[in-house]
Amino acid sequence: MRSRAFTLIELLVVIAIIAVLAALLLPTLVRSREKALTVVCMSNHKQLQLAWFTYAVDSHDELVPSGHDKIDAPLPGFTNDVWWVYGSMSRDPFWTNTAHIQAGLLWPYAKALGIYKCPADKKSERWPDHGGTLTVRSVTMNRFLNGFGKGSGPGRIYRKLADISTPSTRWVFLDEAPSTIASGYFGSYLPRTWSRMPAAYHSSGAGVLSFADGHAEAKKWTDPYVLGCNWTLNPAISADPNSADLKWLQERSTSPEGERGT
Repeated sequence: MRSRAFTLIELLVVIAIIAVLAALLLPTLVRSREKALTVVCMSNHKQLQLAWFTYAVDSHDELVPSGHDKIDAPLPGFTNDVWWVYGSMSRDPFWTNTAHIQAGLLWPYAKALGIYKCPADKKSERWPDHGGTLTVRSVTMNRFLNGFGKGSGPGRIYRKLADISTPSTRWVFLDEAPSTIASGYFGSYLPRTWSRMPAAYHSSGAGVLSFADGHAEAKKWTDPYVLGCNWTLNPAISADPNSADLKWLQERSTSPEGERGT
Protein backbone atom coordinates (compact mmCIF):
# COMPACT_ATOMS: atom_id res chain seq x y z
CA MET A 1 0.00 0.00 0.00
CA ARG A 2 1.43 3.35 -1.05
CA SER A 3 1.90 5.92 1.73
CA ARG A 4 0.25 9.27 1.24
CA ALA A 5 2.59 12.29 1.38
CA PHE A 6 1.67 15.71 2.73
CA THR A 7 0.62 18.22 0.15
CA LEU A 8 2.18 21.69 0.32
CA ILE A 9 -1.06 23.18 1.60
CA GLU A 10 -1.35 20.59 4.37
CA LEU A 11 2.25 21.23 5.38
CA LEU A 12 1.65 24.97 5.53
CA VAL A 13 -1.44 24.40 7.65
CA VAL A 14 0.56 22.29 10.12
CA ILE A 15 3.27 24.96 10.29
CA ALA A 16 0.64 27.65 10.85
CA ILE A 17 -0.94 25.65 13.70
CA ILE A 18 2.46 25.15 15.34
CA ALA A 19 3.17 28.88 15.03
CA VAL A 20 -0.16 29.77 16.63
CA LEU A 21 0.40 27.33 19.49
CA ALA A 22 3.90 28.70 20.03
CA ALA A 23 2.57 32.26 20.11
CA LEU A 24 -0.03 31.23 22.67
CA LEU A 25 2.38 29.30 24.87
CA LEU A 26 5.39 31.65 24.74
CA PRO A 27 3.99 34.30 27.13
CA THR A 28 3.08 31.53 29.57
CA LEU A 29 6.58 30.07 29.36
CA VAL A 30 8.13 33.51 29.87
CA ARG A 31 5.95 34.16 32.91
CA SER A 32 6.80 30.73 34.31
CA ARG A 33 10.50 31.40 33.89
CA GLU A 34 10.22 34.82 35.53
CA LYS A 35 8.27 33.33 38.42
CA ALA A 36 10.90 30.61 38.83
CA LEU A 37 13.68 33.20 39.00
CA THR A 38 11.74 35.11 41.66
CA VAL A 39 11.27 31.95 43.71
CA VAL A 40 15.00 31.16 43.51
CA CYS A 41 15.87 34.74 44.49
CA MET A 42 13.56 34.60 47.50
CA SER A 43 15.10 31.28 48.53
CA ASN A 44 18.56 32.86 48.33
CA HIS A 45 17.44 35.69 50.58
CA LYS A 46 15.97 33.29 53.12
CA GLN A 47 19.27 31.41 53.29
CA LEU A 48 21.16 34.65 53.88
CA GLN A 49 18.56 35.64 56.43
CA LEU A 50 19.08 32.41 58.35
CA ALA A 51 22.86 33.00 58.29
CA TRP A 52 22.34 36.56 59.56
CA PHE A 53 20.20 35.31 62.45
CA THR A 54 22.59 32.46 63.33
CA TYR A 55 25.53 34.87 63.41
CA ALA A 56 23.68 37.01 65.96
CA VAL A 57 22.86 33.99 68.12
CA ASP A 58 26.52 32.91 68.07
CA SER A 59 27.69 36.47 68.81
CA HIS A 60 25.75 37.08 72.03
CA ASP A 61 22.93 38.85 70.17
CA GLU A 62 25.21 41.31 68.33
CA LEU A 63 24.30 41.87 64.68
CA VAL A 64 26.86 41.29 61.96
CA PRO A 65 28.19 44.73 60.87
CA SER A 66 26.52 45.91 57.68
CA GLY A 67 29.32 48.11 56.37
CA HIS A 68 31.13 51.41 56.33
CA ASP A 69 31.30 54.45 54.07
CA LYS A 70 34.93 53.84 53.08
CA ILE A 71 35.10 50.24 51.93
CA ASP A 72 38.84 50.40 51.24
CA ALA A 73 39.69 52.00 54.60
CA PRO A 74 38.18 50.06 57.51
CA LEU A 75 37.82 51.69 60.89
CA PRO A 76 41.00 51.89 63.01
CA GLY A 77 41.70 48.59 64.68
CA PHE A 78 39.49 46.61 62.30
CA THR A 79 40.62 44.29 59.53
CA ASN A 80 39.13 43.94 56.08
CA ASP A 81 36.82 41.13 57.17
CA VAL A 82 34.97 43.19 59.77
CA TRP A 83 31.83 43.50 57.61
CA TRP A 84 29.28 40.91 56.57
CA VAL A 85 30.81 41.09 53.09
CA TYR A 86 33.72 43.00 51.63
CA GLY A 87 34.47 44.61 48.28
CA SER A 88 32.59 46.90 45.93
CA MET A 89 30.34 45.98 43.02
CA SER A 90 30.96 49.36 41.38
CA ARG A 91 34.32 48.52 39.83
CA ASP A 92 36.88 45.82 39.11
CA PRO A 93 38.71 43.91 40.49
CA PHE A 94 36.12 43.69 43.26
CA TRP A 95 33.00 42.89 41.31
CA THR A 96 34.19 39.61 39.77
CA ASN A 97 36.26 38.46 42.76
CA THR A 98 34.52 35.95 45.00
CA ALA A 99 37.33 36.23 47.59
CA HIS A 100 35.72 39.43 48.88
CA ILE A 101 32.55 37.54 49.70
CA GLN A 102 34.52 34.73 51.31
CA ALA A 103 36.41 37.24 53.48
CA GLY A 104 33.18 38.52 55.01
CA LEU A 105 31.95 37.65 58.48
CA LEU A 106 28.80 35.98 57.15
CA TRP A 107 30.62 33.53 54.87
CA PRO A 108 31.08 30.82 57.53
CA TYR A 109 27.29 30.76 57.86
CA ALA A 110 26.44 31.03 54.15
CA LYS A 111 29.04 29.15 52.09
CA ALA A 112 27.21 29.17 48.77
CA LEU A 113 28.32 31.87 46.35
CA GLY A 114 25.13 31.63 44.32
CA ILE A 115 22.91 33.01 47.07
CA TYR A 116 24.70 36.37 46.98
CA LYS A 117 23.63 36.99 43.36
CA CYS A 118 20.10 37.40 42.03
CA PRO A 119 19.58 34.86 39.20
CA ALA A 120 17.96 37.59 37.11
CA ASP A 121 20.96 39.95 37.52
CA LYS A 122 23.03 39.82 34.31
CA LYS A 123 25.49 42.57 35.22
CA SER A 124 28.95 41.56 34.04
CA GLU A 125 32.48 42.92 33.85
CA ARG A 126 31.57 44.62 30.55
CA TRP A 127 28.49 46.29 31.99
CA PRO A 128 26.49 48.18 30.77
CA ASP A 129 27.34 46.13 27.67
CA HIS A 130 26.65 42.41 27.77
CA GLY A 131 29.23 39.66 27.94
CA GLY A 132 32.15 38.71 30.11
CA THR A 133 32.28 37.37 33.65
CA LEU A 134 29.20 38.05 35.74
CA THR A 135 29.53 40.14 38.88
CA VAL A 136 29.42 38.09 42.06
CA ARG A 137 26.92 39.96 44.22
CA SER A 138 23.51 41.63 43.91
CA VAL A 139 22.62 41.62 47.59
CA THR A 140 23.18 44.48 49.99
CA MET A 141 22.29 44.99 53.67
CA ASN A 142 20.27 47.57 55.55
CA ARG A 143 22.69 50.32 56.64
CA PHE A 144 20.90 50.78 59.97
CA LEU A 145 21.72 47.23 61.11
CA ASN A 146 24.98 47.72 63.02
CA GLY A 147 26.42 50.06 60.41
CA PHE A 148 29.19 52.61 60.81
CA GLY A 149 30.05 55.92 59.18
CA LYS A 150 28.06 58.78 57.74
CA GLY A 151 25.42 59.02 55.09
CA SER A 152 22.49 57.12 56.51
CA GLY A 153 20.52 60.14 57.62
CA PRO A 154 18.56 60.29 60.89
CA GLY A 155 17.38 57.05 62.37
CA ARG A 156 18.14 54.43 64.95
CA ILE A 157 21.14 52.14 64.45
CA TYR A 158 20.30 48.63 65.63
CA ARG A 159 23.28 46.95 67.29
CA LYS A 160 21.66 43.83 68.74
CA LEU A 161 18.96 41.44 67.62
CA ALA A 162 16.88 42.31 70.68
CA ASP A 163 16.86 45.98 69.60
CA ILE A 164 14.56 45.10 66.68
CA SER A 165 11.14 45.10 68.32
CA THR A 166 9.21 44.60 65.05
CA PRO A 167 11.33 42.19 62.98
CA SER A 168 8.60 41.62 60.39
CA THR A 169 8.84 45.30 59.40
CA ARG A 170 12.64 45.68 59.32
CA TRP A 171 14.29 44.60 56.11
CA VAL A 172 17.79 43.12 56.24
CA PHE A 173 18.77 42.24 52.65
CA LEU A 174 17.66 43.54 49.28
CA ASP A 175 18.88 43.31 45.70
CA GLU A 176 20.38 46.64 44.69
CA ALA A 177 20.25 48.15 41.20
CA PRO A 178 23.35 47.46 39.06
CA SER A 179 23.88 51.19 38.53
CA THR A 180 24.27 52.01 42.25
CA ILE A 181 25.45 48.86 44.03
CA ALA A 182 28.85 49.37 45.61
CA SER A 183 29.81 48.28 49.12
CA GLY A 184 27.79 45.86 51.21
CA TYR A 185 25.35 48.28 52.82
CA PHE A 186 22.34 50.23 51.56
CA GLY A 187 20.46 53.17 52.99
CA SER A 188 22.61 56.23 52.37
CA TYR A 189 19.67 58.39 51.45
CA LEU A 190 18.39 61.52 53.07
CA PRO A 191 14.68 62.09 53.64
CA ARG A 192 12.72 62.32 50.38
CA THR A 193 15.80 61.64 48.21
CA TRP A 194 17.09 58.49 46.53
CA SER A 195 20.85 58.10 46.39
CA ARG A 196 21.09 54.32 46.03
CA MET A 197 18.39 52.31 44.38
CA PRO A 198 16.77 48.91 44.87
CA ALA A 199 16.79 46.58 41.87
CA ALA A 200 13.71 45.77 39.83
CA TYR A 201 14.94 42.54 38.25
CA HIS A 202 11.71 40.59 38.39
CA SER A 203 8.41 40.70 36.56
CA SER A 204 6.32 43.87 36.71
CA GLY A 205 9.25 45.80 38.19
CA ALA A 206 9.54 43.76 41.39
CA GLY A 207 12.55 43.42 43.65
CA VAL A 208 13.20 40.94 46.47
CA LEU A 209 13.78 41.85 50.11
CA SER A 210 14.13 39.74 53.24
CA PHE A 211 13.19 40.74 56.77
CA ALA A 212 14.49 40.22 60.29
CA ASP A 213 11.73 37.70 61.08
CA GLY A 214 13.02 35.44 58.29
CA HIS A 215 10.45 36.03 55.56
CA ALA A 216 11.20 37.26 52.05
CA GLU A 217 8.93 39.05 49.63
CA ALA A 218 8.89 40.44 46.11
CA LYS A 219 8.07 44.14 46.27
CA LYS A 220 6.61 45.68 43.12
CA TRP A 221 8.24 49.07 42.66
CA THR A 222 6.40 51.87 40.91
CA ASP A 223 8.76 54.84 41.30
CA PRO A 224 10.15 55.79 37.85
CA TYR A 225 13.56 56.47 39.43
CA VAL A 226 13.72 52.86 40.60
CA LEU A 227 12.44 51.37 37.37
CA GLY A 228 14.57 53.68 35.22
CA CYS A 229 17.95 52.80 36.70
CA ASN A 230 17.77 49.05 36.35
CA TRP A 231 20.18 49.02 33.42
CA THR A 232 21.21 52.68 33.16
CA LEU A 233 24.87 53.54 33.71
CA ASN A 234 24.19 56.99 35.20
CA PRO A 235 20.61 57.01 36.46
CA ALA A 236 18.80 60.28 36.97
CA ILE A 237 18.21 60.32 40.72
CA SER A 238 16.42 63.24 42.27
CA ALA A 239 14.35 64.24 45.28
CA ASP A 240 10.78 63.06 45.07
CA PRO A 241 8.67 63.94 48.12
CA ASN A 242 5.77 62.00 46.64
CA SER A 243 7.64 58.71 46.14
CA ALA A 244 5.56 55.97 47.74
CA ASP A 245 8.41 53.50 47.21
CA LEU A 246 10.95 55.64 49.06
CA LYS A 247 8.55 56.18 51.95
CA TRP A 248 7.75 52.44 52.08
CA LEU A 249 11.44 51.51 52.24
CA GLN A 250 12.36 54.19 54.77
CA GLU A 251 9.57 53.08 57.10
CA ARG A 252 10.98 49.55 57.01
CA SER A 253 14.63 50.54 57.34
CA THR A 254 14.71 52.09 60.80
CA SER A 255 12.83 54.09 63.40
CA PRO A 256 13.18 57.87 63.75
CA GLU A 257 13.33 57.37 67.52
CA GLY A 258 16.42 56.68 69.60
CA GLU A 259 19.98 56.80 68.31
CA ARG A 260 20.65 58.88 65.23
CA GLY A 261 23.06 58.15 62.38
CA THR A 262 26.64 58.99 63.32
